[in-house]
Amino acid sequence: MTNETSVTPFSATIADLTTCLLEREPSRYLEVLEHLSKDQDPEHKRGLKGKLNEKPYNTWYSNHVFSLSRLVGKMNQGAIDEGYEVGDYYGSSNQGGIPRDLGFSLLQMMLNCGGDIMAKDYYNNSIIDYLSHPEQNKFHRTDNEEFKRVVEGIYYASAEEGIPPEH
Repeated sequence: MTNETSVTPFSATIADLTTCLLEREPSRYLEVLEHLSKDQDPEHKRGLKGKLNEKPYNTWYSNHVFSLSRLVGKMNQGAIDEGYEVGDYYGSSNQGGIPRDLGFSLLQMMLNCGGDIMAKDYYNNSIIDYLSHPEQNKFHRTDNEEFKRVVEGIYYASAEEGIPPEH
């Protein structure tokens, strides 16, 4: 049993909110995030925002919002056929992917808690670059068109509002 599975939402801390938990147990991640979002202390809110905008190595230096986009939908058949092992890349332990409705709930909660939809990954790609050009990424997802449309709408609305990207 991993630490992620032993975390209950009521005992969770910001440190428990990881991209590994998002990948392996997205429903539990949402429960933890919902619980943490209820604390209105300004310092706690800053800490939660910082956590959602961290860029871990294993996600190609993507924040949590961008990492979510790497998990919604099914892994493409080409990547599956290459025979990668679980743990070889981010998302490999969830090849079936995060279901659309759960993805929407996660996205909204992440954004409500300060996740930056404008953040870029290691390759300087935006979430839109990544979702719009799946053929450029070996580990892209399929059956996520509705999620892509929602992300695009939020992304372009944020860009129009002039929300500066996090650094």
